[in-house]
Amino acid sequence: MLQAVDLAKVRRGAVLLVDLDPTVGHEIQKQRPCVVVSPDLYNKSLRTIIVIPITGDEPGKAVFAHEVALAAGGSGGLDKNSKAQPHQMRCVDKSRIVKVLGRLSVEEMLRVQQSAQMAIAEIPTDR
Repeated sequence: MLQAVDLAKVRRGAVLLVDLDPTVGHEIQKQRPCVVVSPDLYNKSLRTIIVIPITGDEPGKAVFAHEVALAAGGSGGLDKNSKAQPHQMRCVDKSRIVKVLGRLSVEEMLRVQQSAQMAIAEIPTDR
């Protein structure tokens, strides 16, 4: 988009700033961090990636069971406490990538993956 993005860094677990507009209805909007969840085989060979949007965590507001809390200042490159929202998972064209922010830790990525599995009903949500 605005600058050249090193597509070799677009790997599973990468946190990217992505322009999600235009949107429709209740889809999550604007430029925001997203974590890549698609397999690297797809990421290398396709022009699209599967991402889970990340939104800022508002103090005093609950983090729901289907969301994943992510701390600011970690390897993900987030500048404030945030939460991944797997129920907003979507496929985006790589041209929507604004820049690479960082990469989630293995532990964070495992929590995101488990939450994504709940979002697609691969594992039960009534636990």
